[in-house]
Amino acid sequence: MNCTRPLDALDLEALASGEDPVLAPDGRAHAAACPDCGRRLEAFRALGEWLSDLSIPPVPADFAERVERLRGFSPAEARSWALWKAPAFGFAALLAGSSVLLALPALGAGEQAGLLAALGLEWRSLLLWPASLVRSLPATVAAVSDLLLRDRGFAAVSILLMLPAGFAVTRLWARHAIRK
Repeated sequence: MNCTRPLDALDLEALASGEDPVLAPDGRAHAAACPDCGRRLEAFRALGEWLSDLSIPPVPADFAERVERLRGFSPAEARSWALWKAPAFGFAALLAGSSVLLALPALGAGEQAGLLAALGLEWRSLLLWPASLVRSLPATVAAVSDLLLRDRGFAAVSILLMLPAGFAVTRLWARHAIRK
């Protein structure tokens, strides 16, 4: 763009809709003289024409009433324990935890911050254990395979123990299918 004083988008919008420019009083003359601003003005006009040609679906007559009805809770919903159970327990847990941290006289601010950092690391390790489990799975399978190859008695007991485990799994699966 070679224009030394490009028109603001607000002025271009006003000019494209046939109004007087808002920020630059000589915007109409500048757009006529400057090829860059003239191209931008034409792009704004084309955008305005395209937007005016769009077909807007009709709005249902009861649209505002439905939106208003969905915005707030009904009195029954506001009193419902099922709706507020999780936030109430979360609030109670945070309140109890912060009360315990503040009530401990032996812990200063630094120790409390260290305790919170340790809790953060615990949560992080809890979130990372599935990935660690997946990474260790091939080595675990190889170790069990070696054990089964070396000790035939252990292999036989393992295979025999699979029968009741398989029976229990199929029973649980059948019960789950019946509940659906």
